Amino acid sequence: MALAAHGCIVIPKPKPFTIGVAARQLDPVSAQLAEAEPLAAAVEMAAPLAVLTPAEPVAPPPPAPARTDIKGAGDGSMKLERVIITGSSKDIPHRAPNFSAEQAAAMLCGSQKMGFGGENARRMHEATLKARQAREDFDNGKITLKQMDQIELKRQDAVISYLVPVPILNMLVTPAEKKKDMPKPAYGAVVLENTDLFSFMENGKEIVAVTGTAHNTGTSRVELPPLTLRALDEWDFSIAGQSSLLPFEVLEPGEARQFEIRFFNPPEYTTEVYVHFAPPFMYRAPRDCEFFDPTVFDQYGELKETADTGAAPPAKDAPYTAGELNLLTLFYRRESEAAWRCQTYTAACPAKQRLRWQDMFAMSEAIDEAWVKVRAAEEARIAARADETEATQARDKAIARFQDLGARALARAGDSTADIVVEVASSTFGRDEDGLFVEVVGKVRNTGNAARKVDALMMAFVDRKELPLSSVAVDVDMVLAPGAVRDFSQRLQAGVSRGPDRAAQVTLAERRRDTSSARIPPRTILWEMRVGAMTRAIGMTQQ
Repeated sequence: MALAAHGCIVIPKPKPFTIGVAARQLDPVSAQLAEAEPLAAAVEMAAPLAVLTPAEPVAPPPPAPARTDIKGAGDGSMKLERVIITGSSKDIPHRAPNFSAEQAAAMLCGSQKMGFGGENARRMHEATLKARQAREDFDNGKITLKQMDQIELKRQDAVISYLVPVPILNMLVTPAEKKKDMPKPAYGAVVLENTDLFSFMENGKEIVAVTGTAHNTGTSRVELPPLTLRALDEWDFSIAGQSSLLPFEVLEPGEARQFEIRFFNPPEYTTEVYVHFAPPFMYRAPRDCEFFDPTVFDQYGELKETADTGAAPPAKDAPYTAGELNLLTLFYRRESEAAWRCQTYTAACPAKQRLRWQDMFAMSEAIDEAWVKVRAAEEARIAARADETEATQARDKAIARFQDLGARALARAGDSTADIVVEVASSTFGRDEDGLFVEVVGKVRNTGNAARKVDALMMAFVDRKELPLSSVAVDVDMVLAPGAVRDFSQRLQAGVSRGPDRAAQVTLAERRRDTSSARIPPRTILWEMRVGAMTRAIGMTQQ
């Protein structure tokens, strides 16, 4: 980055490069696998994990765990009964969210990872700890209300400095969103009715859940976005959020369906939960900050990603690490939101070339749950606890779950063509004047005794365990006689450089007819290319 003479920041154009990428034929895909389990079962973590084939019956789900100590169910309130807060007096201004100490620590961790804002984050974390202690001291009669208020005001100043790091902006920008600024609980003609917040104990763990009814009051069929749950503090500031899939994808005209969504780990100072449709999409902080210890934090040191240990890349048969799962969770969350926006807002966006946003969203949630099981298994192993075997089995089951979801997501593209062999000659990842690209060259061969029709070539990006990250279904319309061979060359482009005169720029299709728009995964995830021949390309997200 450089500063030009007139004061504008000039970002140098990235240098072009090319590197080889491992690639081979895609493993056989059966469209019937995708149809064997609906999305409602996919998002239910208690559903069976076995990979289903058309010949296997669908096993019933296991019985739900018993719920005890149920609080708040049926009263129609979105307030949390379990939270009791001693706040500061109503006479002082409330200008910043009431983040918990754990949230402040995660923000401090995130600032260090990003490489800026570390000092402001440190002050914010220290002020948060002092404010929490001041509330306890006031309750115990050790300090006065005026002293507690002074400490609270300093906490608010520190939070604002962290959220809006440029001082002049503090007078112009609202540092956090409040309930009154949030979207109404409606999506077009679909409205949320009879929402209720309650908590209960399940397997010794407290669970917070939201129930309600989604009602389509219109005359058209509506495909639903996720629901976003917003945790509010006692001053109506948003302090956390979670977007989750509904247990149904669409509502017919006039249809109303009930739902229940669990709110995972609402922050300590949550007093109310507000529910609306996405966007905005809200996700928990990156998992690799959850075990961050501020007491040994060196703001001038280097905090590496969990997956970035400096060691050699893991072997294909090695178990997923917690760091890998964290990266995969964030990747699928970003991709699912991008795919939803693509199909919803951009008519020219190639939505049909993506994995379905619902599939990617379900996978992100399943991978996030697997992260929990991986950490639990590792802690049990280190402590040599008696439940190590049980924890390891739970880890393997959770991983098998999202791998199964990945196979189903890819299977929605159609069936692999019988007797067709794809031979990949080369696969190159690089950057040119149009941005990042992947170019694949090879042959399609009919090894059977009958003519075969190939509707599309499936270009899939997979991780080291063959989990599909993204894909492009490229229409080819080939008819191959027995023994026939057809060459192919396909370029997947992540972006196009555009000048100020867009009308004068040719499109990628005009520049190169073998070019398709693609979502190329980041190199922080170890990925390879797979190419398959499909007999029917129904598209990933037909709209």
